[in-house]
Amino acid sequence: DDRLVTGSADSTIRVWGLHDGRCQSVMKGHLRGVWSLCFFTTNLLISGSYDSTMRVRDAQVSSSVQTYSGHSETINCVHCDRRRIISASYDFRVKIWD
Repeated sequence: DDRLVTGSADSTIRVWGLHDGRCQSVMKGHLRGVWSLCFFTTNLLISGSYDSTMRVRDAQVSSSVQTYSGHSETINCVHCDRRRIISASYDFRVKIWD
């Protein structure tokens, strides 16, 4: 839609308006930098981090809904397809989450 999300080494996620270029919200919660992002639905955002966790967030209200742990290293890729989340990590594992 009209939003862009960015992850940062400062452990935040920022939501930007594409039309005006302004930061609409800042999401916190990860303990280390955010490496990967994926929209699960229009409002649910998945983030993967150097802290080895994934977080599901409501992008409209910037709140964390759920945290997934299971990797032992940085999660460097997340992909979503409205039914499941796939994560890949420097621990040499790919996980599929329902």
